Amino acid sequence: MAYGLIRVRNLSMAELNGTEIHNFRQYDANGIDRPENIKPENDHHRNTHSVLYRDGKPIEADGGSTEEIKKRLQGVSQRKNSVVAIEYAVSASNEFFRKGSYNAQTFLDKAVEFVAEKHGKNNVISASFHFDESNPHAHVIVVPIVKKTVKWKNKRGQGERTEERLCARDFTGGPDKLSKLQDDYFQFCKQFEGYGEKKEVVFYRGTKAAEQLKHYTKQTNHEIGILRQEIAETKNVVKLKMKQLELEVKEAEMIKKTTELQKRIEIRKEQNGKTDENDKKKWTKGRDFTIGF
Repeated sequence: MAYGLIRVRNLSMAELNGTEIHNFRQYDANGIDRPENIKPENDHHRNTHSVLYRDGKPIEADGGSTEEIKKRLQGVSQRKNSVVAIEYAVSASNEFFRKGSYNAQTFLDKAVEFVAEKHGKNNVISASFHFDESNPHAHVIVVPIVKKTVKWKNKRGQGERTEERLCARDFTGGPDKLSKLQDDYFQFCKQFEGYGEKKEVVFYRGTKAAEQLKHYTKQTNHEIGILRQEIAETKNVVKLKMKQLELEVKEAEMIKKTTELQKRIEIRKEQNGKTDENDKKKWTKGRDFTIGF
């Protein structure tokens, strides 16, 4: 079972520097410790490398991706603190490369093309191919420039014009667009089924966020129902125990009262016996006589 992997995040101008350090492997040049998950010894014969693009074509890098983004944004309408770039991380699960005997570079090149088709080749700034982490992947930086038709009106008249604008929300704005991205990438990965020396790799679409929520809600409701039933049963047991305890207390009180009553009766009988004897003695006192003929 293999899965396509694609992640996306919006970048402001302030976030580009850190992204470039990671993507272009500039840790040593900036005096920064390399993260532990990056292991150059895992690279083997493949090279981790980055490619800069201008107008959809590879260029000799006279600056980093940040400089290329600034050049591409010249004359583009944008707001302060706008999202100036989008970063895609594209790959597949390790099983895909392990079982399918796939050429990782070929797959990643096509994944870059997949991103380029969404944004237009002219908006692709760089692609960084990493083979020194847990599985091969690529980081693709694009500028979210779209052409918008704008209506205008002034004293001279009115009309429409087309202009380039930054609009990241057209690509990453909301769960529906992100879910659509996952669907599209899944269809992209499906073309690689049956490719390579081993044919057993099959791609599966991960669970959609909405379905995850439904599953979670259903599962949670089921668990809550069980808990409620257990609580009700526990309450019934507690009530039964309390009733039993109450009954036992009443029985104990009854036994105590019965015992006390029996003692009173015995005392009363004893007292009554002494009274009868005293009365008999009083009646016969002074009357001692003998009956004869």
